Amino acid sequence: MAVQTHLLDFRTLPTGGDSMSPETYILGLEKLVIEGFYMHENFGKNSIQRIFSDYKSVSLLRGPRESLITLRYYSVQNLVTVTVEYYLENGNPSLLSYEDCKILEAKWSQESTVQKTVKTIPRILRGIPFDIYFPTTDERLLEYDVDEICFDGQSQFQHVQIFHSKSFGKMLVLDDDPNLAESDLIYTDNLMRRGIENYKNSEILILGGGDGALLCELLKENPKNVIMIEIDEMVMSACRKHMGSLCGTVLDLQTTESNNYQVIFIIIQFTLNLVVK
Repeated sequence: MAVQTHLLDFRTLPTGGDSMSPETYILGLEKLVIEGFYMHENFGKNSIQRIFSDYKSVSLLRGPRESLITLRYYSVQNLVTVTVEYYLENGNPSLLSYEDCKILEAKWSQESTVQKTVKTIPRILRGIPFDIYFPTTDERLLEYDVDEICFDGQSQFQHVQIFHSKSFGKMLVLDDDPNLAESDLIYTDNLMRRGIENYKNSEILILGGGDGALLCELLKENPKNVIMIEIDEMVMSACRKHMGSLCGTVLDLQTTESNNYQVIFIIIQFTLNLVVK
C-alpha cells in the first residue's frame, strides 16, 4: 500500500559537561526512546534490536514487519529526532497511529532530560499509486484526501491531472497545482463578481478557462456573446469528460459555437494576434 513515516522530535538538556561522556548520554537517549516503544503492543520488548552505526550520534533500531526506527542526536543543538518507517501492506493495521505518537509525546515530555515538549508530525505516506501531496509556491505541502485518479496526461504545455477528493469532489491539477474542484463554485462566483457585475447583453472574452466553469456560469447571466480562447485542448477534453458538473455541456465540441458563445482552441501565437486585432 504505502511506506508509513512517523516523525517525532524534542530538545534535551545539555550533556552535563565532564560529568557524563557523549557515549553515555546517547545510550541514555536510546534507552528513553526504546522503552517508549516497549510499551506499545505492536513492538514489544523483544522486537527491537540495536544496530550499531559508524556515527555515535545515530542509532538504528529494528522493529517488527521490517520497520526501522532512526534516532538522531544533534549535540550542538541538543536536538533529538526520531523517525519510524515501515511498509504497510493492504489489510494490515498500522504499527503506529497518531494517537500512539501522542502517547509517546506525553511519556517523553515527563523525562527529566527533556528540555522542551516533544512534537509529533502526522504520518507521511510514500510510494502510493497517486499523489496526495501538492506543494505550494512557498514550498509547503498540502495533503488532500485523494482516493482516485480520473485522468493523467502530459500535453505540450503542462501535466494535466484530475483527481477525486473525498472532501472536494473531482479536482483539476495542472503541473501539481490544484486549480479547481467541484466544490469551488464560490471561487467562480467571486471571479465573475456575481451579483455585482451585470453581464446581460455584454460581450465577454475569456482568456484560458479551459475547465469551462467560468463560461458555463457566465452564460447563465444572459450575455450577448462570450468568446473563450484556450491553448490546451487536453484540459478541455479532460474536463469535458470528467468535470461535467462544472462545465455542463459548453465543452462538448473542440470548437463549439452557439447563438451566444464560441469556444476556440488555438495556438498561442494566433491567439495573441486575434486579441491585438
